[in-house]
Amino acid sequence: MIVTGSELINTSSTGAPVQFDDRPFSFALGTQIFLNPVDDPTDAIVSFKFDPNLINSFVVSSQAPSFAALGFATDSQLDSISTWTSSYIDTANSELFPVGFARLSSAASKVSVNGEGFQVATLGRSSNATSVSISTDTFTIPNHPFATGDRVKITSTGSIPGGLSTSLSYFIINATDDTIRLALTASNAAAGTSVDLQTTGSGTITVATDEIFTLTRSGTSGSVTLNKGDTVIKTFTNTNTNDPLRLFYWCREQSNSSTLPIFKEIKVQGAL
Repeated sequence: MIVTGSELINTSSTGAPVQFDDRPFSFALGTQIFLNPVDDPTDAIVSFKFDPNLINSFVVSSQAPSFAALGFATDSQLDSISTWTSSYIDTANSELFPVGFARLSSAASKVSVNGEGFQVATLGRSSNATSVSISTDTFTIPNHPFATGDRVKITSTGSIPGGLSTSLSYFIINATDDTIRLALTASNAAAGTSVDLQTTGSGTITVATDEIFTLTRSGTSGSVTLNKGDTVIKTFTNTNTNDPLRLFYWCREQSNSSTLPIFKEIKVQGAL
């Protein structure tokens, strides 16, 4: 059985009226209660995807306030969720473990992934290829926003290049600032082993993120880590070995769509 997971759609009537206006416009309290590490060694795990195309506002640097976040928190923290600010989201706390997202003004096609107020990864917004080469297996996307190992999907208004499938995810090989190649696995991307393109395809060919993030609270140590794919990109400063945790969603701006999910394929494990 395939489980697609839950979705969170931000349908707030207005977004952040001015940059750095720290007040949430919508939030959702999670129903999942994750076990105390001291009660049971079961890990608390949530995996999810985030759509970087649905965030509007810009921030100024990698040490940036988050506009949306998903993570773990204790009940005592959630009692005050309506008053949380972006600086609160981005501050180390033994009872709050959020993954924040913000669009970068220094790179308009990128969204910063934040942990405790610092960028730990980026996501590229959807980008259209201006050309495809079967001799070099490359897609030309001027000043593309992708890094080697990023997980993406390929679509087209016509046909996608031969050798690819719209049902599969691929991994970016950052060939140059303006060109990318695609690999079948993250390890192939790291090794520079790309898919052999058979045709150039037709129509507008789009490369869009399909990244999977996983937030884990260890049932043994109480430590919390964030994975991008199979790679740990953040270990939170604090541990929590005493409290059950709930899943939460927080945001302070309207998304670009009232129907598309900004967080999607949310799956939880270790919940009661």
